[in-house]
Amino acid sequence: VKQLSLILSQDNFSSKNRGKMYMSHWETRDVRLDNWPLMSSLWPTLVLSAPISTLSTAMMKGFMNLYNLVQIYGSMYMFINFLKGGWYNDYNLR
Repeated sequence: VKQLSLILSQDNFSSKNRGKMYMSHWETRDVRLDNWPLMSSLWPTLVLSAPISTLSTAMMKGFMNLYNLVQIYGSMYMFINFLKGGWYNDYNLR
């Protein structure tokens, strides 16, 4: 609770304190993820999200619909392969 109140205090969001917060998060990161794409730094996330912030509402709606369809098909693909690996493949515990 004490840390939360410190984070929410008004002067905590100054640029000096934000830098300290970023560095404290950076030092406690999981170093096993450093070689993963987009995980080695904050910059790839910022660079990839910048064009999206300039999209109009209509374009964003189309983009979100496409994203949702991709998520639905990906989930269906994983679920069907899960079934193929188990129940649809005459799997038996005995």
